[in-house]
Amino acid sequence: MGLCPFHQEKTPSFSVVPHKGIFHCFGCGEGGDVFKFLMKVQGMGFLEAVKELAAPAGVTIEERLLSTEEKVRLKRRATLYEVCGEAAGYYQNVLLVRPEGGPGRKYLQQRGIGDETIRRYRIGYAPVGWSNLTDYLHSKGISAEQVVEAGLARRSERGGGAYDIMRGRVVFPILDSRERPISFGGRIVDQSSDSKAPKYINGPETDIYVKSRTLYGLSLARREIQQKDRVILVEGYFDVVSLGQGGFPETVATCGTALTVDHLKSLRTFTRKVIALFDADEAGLRAAERAMPIFADAGIDAFRLEIPGAKDPDEYINTQGAQAFAARLEDTEPLVELLLRRAALRFGPSPMGRQQALESLAPIVARFPPLARSVIARRIADVLYLPEQRVMEGLERQASRRGKKTEVSVAAQSFSAQVLPPEVKDLFWLVIHYPDTAVPLVAAFDPDLFSSRLDVKECMAGLLEGRSLAAVLEDLPDTELCRVLREASANEDLYTEEHVDRAVRQILARLELKDIQHELSSIHQHLATCSPALDRARYLELIRRRVELQHRQRDLVAIRQGTFS
Repeated sequence: MGLCPFHQEKTPSFSVVPHKGIFHCFGCGEGGDVFKFLMKVQGMGFLEAVKELAAPAGVTIEERLLSTEEKVRLKRRATLYEVCGEAAGYYQNVLLVRPEGGPGRKYLQQRGIGDETIRRYRIGYAPVGWSNLTDYLHSKGISAEQVVEAGLARRSERGGGAYDIMRGRVVFPILDSRERPISFGGRIVDQSSDSKAPKYINGPETDIYVKSRTLYGLSLARREIQQKDRVILVEGYFDVVSLGQGGFPETVATCGTALTVDHLKSLRTFTRKVIALFDADEAGLRAAERAMPIFADAGIDAFRLEIPGAKDPDEYINTQGAQAFAARLEDTEPLVELLLRRAALRFGPSPMGRQQALESLAPIVARFPPLARSVIARRIADVLYLPEQRVMEGLERQASRRGKKTEVSVAAQSFSAQVLPPEVKDLFWLVIHYPDTAVPLVAAFDPDLFSSRLDVKECMAGLLEGRSLAAVLEDLPDTELCRVLREASANEDLYTEEHVDRAVRQILARLELKDIQHELSSIHQHLATCSPALDRARYLELIRRRVELQHRQRDLVAIRQGTFS
């Protein structure tokens, strides 16, 4: 047992069960095997995790022979990583110790960025001059062509040489999930020397850097994102750095490009809650509206935060302080609320206006899964003063065009189906921990009485057939049921061995009693409408079945009421 790395806690609730090869947190519900742990902690894909763990375990990963083209591409990617790594080291060395880094040091000091933050984010400085970096990398055996391919230089139109992209700028390395530099962003220090130069520039895309999938600061923020179960999404490099220095290291930014679904999917590994900072002016509000479909498609809970009296988070935290920013975080608003409010204002309170507002919202809300859609529908009905049924019908029509299920009942069933009865949870525990005693008793029981859910019955069937828990979990998506099974495996103190037989029989009795009570209720309803004179055969059959169920009910009650000594 220990403190969970995925959420903040003071009392240990994180359990590792070595002989079963799983971990489970009883606090936040996170769990899985060693591969899942590395994927969550390091932000790796499955294959990366396998390769990372193979060498220490003495396992050789056999890979297919690569084609000549694949070998060339892999070698080229490795070279790009090497070039960017060397460049990051050069930029930071210039900033920290070399005389030509003076302007960068002075500028960062003026912005309130401390040495510890500079080292954490590996901030550097590109000195004034056309080919400082290119010349340095050449001394390391890296050609000008390779520097260009890495997006660090451009080819000269006057000859065969190249000139540096970053000149006279504070440089922010952009890191991948393994904290390797893959590109850079730069902020000009003295714009008076070149009034036409853009304030910020971003490196171009390369074989190792795709802007639509990359978030600045994510590799450094992921632990805090997991622990706080939220991420703060901003626009600029300095916003990330200043908020990180101020005590909010769970902050990331896009790299000079619009927010994409791929950006949000990279965050979904760590949290489903994104707090996005949009400007409070009309342009910022429109940007928030445009972002809503992207959040919906990514399955992210989007919240909006305003920072009044400052042009950006960097300025706000430097002028108002970390405590003030923390207070602002308490006032976040679900982004969908902004959409509802603006739609109601835009179209007005007339019956036609309210209908138009609904029609404008439907294409966005239809992107959400059924449960979220039904919740938002109720909120739309409240805001627009429309019947909830009419709202749901409008959303269903729109969602059906997207090829999704839209019945309200399906959404409600989906929600209720996620809650497993405690009896079923206990049965899973008993079958996992004491299969010799529990399996024969459970195997003789009607599986339809466990649950109406196919996934529950399939998981129980797998365990009853002797499949290992690891094999059952491998076939199961990361759902509430998966967490129930991991928790059952990690918890070893629910029943003692001498109580297993009686516990199984009592749990099965409770499950069967629920089914009998339901059937008896149905019989009573039918008897109330059945005439003994007009349909005697049906009436007698209902009476016979009722007596039979009542006898079985008494037997099950006796089993259920048994007590442990």
